[in-house]
Amino acid sequence: MGLVAIITGFLAGFLSSYFAQWPPSPKTVWNQYRSRRLRERKCYSLPAGKIFLIPSSSSTEESVYVSQNAMAGVHAVTQMLRHCGRHDDADFEIVFQYPDLDGVPENIRTENLILVCGPVRNKLVDSILEEFPELLTSIRFEAAPEPSFIFKGIRYNYQKGRDWALVAVKRNPYNPRRRVVLLFGLRSIGTKGAGAFYSQPGWAEARAKAAERLETHHGELEVLLRVDHLADFRTLKTINPVFG
Repeated sequence: MGLVAIITGFLAGFLSSYFAQWPPSPKTVWNQYRSRRLRERKCYSLPAGKIFLIPSSSSTEESVYVSQNAMAGVHAVTQMLRHCGRHDDADFEIVFQYPDLDGVPENIRTENLILVCGPVRNKLVDSILEEFPELLTSIRFEAAPEPSFIFKGIRYNYQKGRDWALVAVKRNPYNPRRRVVLLFGLRSIGTKGAGAFYSQPGWAEARAKAAERLETHHGELEVLLRVDHLADFRTLKTINPVFG
């Protein structure tokens, strides 16, 4: 089923590019589309080495309990890693934290990291953003007076049916040969949207557009997402990058 989704997403993206750029020849459009997809893959991928997925924990003890939306984001990423040929335990591993303590060992934080949930819930994210305040260069997160992102001078707060989320692919500040990926929203539904955007085939074309417009010369990326959802607070409607 995963392979079918990948093929379907690839073909849908190509056809969308083809008809959007009519009347260039199919070969021209195909080459342009392939180039964008290769750049998208390079921009969002991680270097060789083990990957650690680290979500938050919100119980009173060390636990695998994370909100359903956050775990949906984790699941989307693990599915993507498996489709890319990565193997559980050998190539990637999920590490859970104590709810009120950043207890991630040094030998883990210097590897490739995919961090799910923001600094309010994920203590490692909180530690990294506090220790390395210049890590995020174009998008700023503020927890008070209410959680918000600031991008190009505009403040983005949660609104009914609409959350905002961050996807950032940066050099790992503890080891520049590795990368850290930040995936979080102002609320848990935004975190789910960030996980889907980063990993699912259906968003490949949108990822490619974001990489084209926002990737730095260091190969890093920060994307603010508008995440629209249904009233059940679990179902995503649309996810769109914000370019300002």
